[in-house]
Amino acid sequence: MRDSEAVTPRGTLGNSAAEELDRLRADIGRVDAVLVDLLAERVRLARAVGAAKRGAGLGVLDPAREAAVVRRVGVLAREAELEEEEVRDIFWRVIGLCRRTQLEAHPEARGDARAEARAESRAEARLGAVPCGRAPAVSGRRVAGARAGEATA
Repeated sequence: MRDSEAVTPRGTLGNSAAEELDRLRADIGRVDAVLVDLLAERVRLARAVGAAKRGAGLGVLDPAREAAVVRRVGVLAREAELEEEEVRDIFWRVIGLCRRTQLEAHPEARGDARAEARAESRAEARLGAVPCGRAPAVSGRRVAGARAGEATA
């Protein structure tokens, strides 16, 4: 191998190709860090929402709101030319993270945790959601009553 070449899992690259690959990977690393920061911000906001819900005497689970959020991000995904279903699956997981954070932030709600979990499972089944912490088992989930071509949760 010449000094001007770098070895990668795909074989030998010239210096300019290796430098471009390193630059692109560094860019991806920066985007990953921003995504984690944004998730942390969303969780902080969810804690505040949880506090507001508790102050108003509301439960953590709000299936209609969650479905609306997932439908909205499906539309945003389509506009960004991303795979809608995959983005919706990611957001069901994000919503689950935020929901669990709201429960953890309010120990008095833990007594409701089992009831919330049962309600959550029923709501996710009705809405075609990906259960939190589990990979999707089937593709093509649709919200009950949605027509073909509609943004669905």
